[in-house]
This record gives sequence, C-alpha cells and structure tokens, in this order.
Amino acid sequence: MELPIRAFWTLNRNINRLLAETDLRALMLHVSRQSSEGCAAYEAKLRAEVYAAKETDPLNAERDEAGFAELKAMVARPAQ
Repeated sequence: MELPIRAFWTLNRNINRLLAETDLRALMLHVSRQSSEGCAAYEAKLRAEVYAAKETDPLNAERDEAGFAELKAMVARPAQ
C-alpha cells in the first residue's frame, strides 16, 4: 500500500465523474439520432456529475478521527 490514503480517496471520487462524462458522450450520440425529449433529465444528471464543484478541498478538510480509528483497527486485525 504505497498510495497515500488521501490520494486514494481523491481518485475514488473522480471515478463517477469520469464515468458520467463517458455516459454523456454516448447519450449525446444517441439523442442526435432520436428525439431529445425523453432524456433531458438524464442529461442534466450526467452534466451535474461531470461538472460537479468540489464540496471541500481535500488538502484543507478536517480529519475524520472516527474513520481513521476504524481504518487503523482494520489494518491491525489479522487477515482471515
């Protein structure tokens, strides 16, 4: 586990954004062939996911002591 935990969670948050961007491209391709009335809500959802503003800056976020303690306990537990 060479990847720092902060970097892991930052990358993890980007997965949905990247998938939404791919889905949005596919949607736009299909909509260009058909009527766009039925998929306006889905398009808005995907656009919100792609262009979502960061809620907190991960470098200035408060440390989650309870979550950190839980992770430490998971590491300390012997593998089953």
